[in-house]
Amino acid sequence: MVNNIFKQIGSGASYTCTRFMLITSIAGSLLSVFTLSSGWGEVYPFFSWKLFTQPLGNKGSYTEYRIYTSNTKEGAKWQRQEIKATPTFTTDEYYYCFNALVKTALADSARGSNAKANLFSFVRHVVPAAHAYKIVEEIYAPLELLNNPTRYDTLTVITF
Repeated sequence: MVNNIFKQIGSGASYTCTRFMLITSIAGSLLSVFTLSSGWGEVYPFFSWKLFTQPLGNKGSYTEYRIYTSNTKEGAKWQRQEIKATPTFTTDEYYYCFNALVKTALADSARGSNAKANLFSFVRHVVPAAHAYKIVEEIYAPLELLNNPTRYDTLTVITF
């Protein structure tokens, strides 16, 4: 069966290269399964699909933005909002759209009011039932969050 797959892939040099890459990938993945189950960590970097979508573990610290809401007009008690799917956004769309809007609002001082209006519109859309909003920059180390999920530093960057 494996030989039939290789024959369909191609012939000659591309066949040899593809075969080598496939065998290396399978061996690396199996080795990673063994080392992860033994507690030694991951040795093959392409074992985890998150390497391509959200590579957080490669930095000592990481920064991301979050929405905090308050149900009182004075903003006495703030609640951190979870990044989750909405009827119009998937979790990834929510995350990347929100981060792009925040970075645009922070960087663009000339069009800051327009960028902030777009951000406020987005925030009101994803969390509609609040009286006050603020955007908070959270700084954390991904490996430390494994031991303590609430260990991150916060800095308010925008308030609505």
